Amino acid sequence: YRVHVVDCRTQRFELSDNPKDDQDSYINFLSSDGFEISLNGIVAYRVMEDRAAEIYVLYNEDSNGDSVSDEIVNKIITPESRSICRINGSKLTTVQFITGEERTIFQENLEKTLKDNCAKQG
Repeated sequence: YRVHVVDCRTQRFELSDNPKDDQDSYINFLSSDGFEISLNGIVAYRVMEDRAAEIYVLYNEDSNGDSVSDEIVNKIITPESRSICRINGSKLTTVQFITGEERTIFQENLEKTLKDNCAKQG
């Protein structure tokens, strides 16, 4: 038997709007009128305790040792965030992001969809 510890505490990951800060967490997409929208924010996440073994086996890389946090960010959170932003963000104009309540709706939908999609993956 081998025992690997998986941290199931809440962790934070910062989505950056500056590609020079951290290329992996850079989130940008085009609005419906063709302007680039950059996004930054913080994603709080944790591994579901009852799925910790499954998450470790599916996402851990040998080079990480026992830590699976980087792989969760790289293989789940960042791709899901980019996908949701690009699909939903491309439906809004730049003005809607700046002035309208559509921005709030976009943020709420991003949070809900990201939470639902990530929950399916543990």
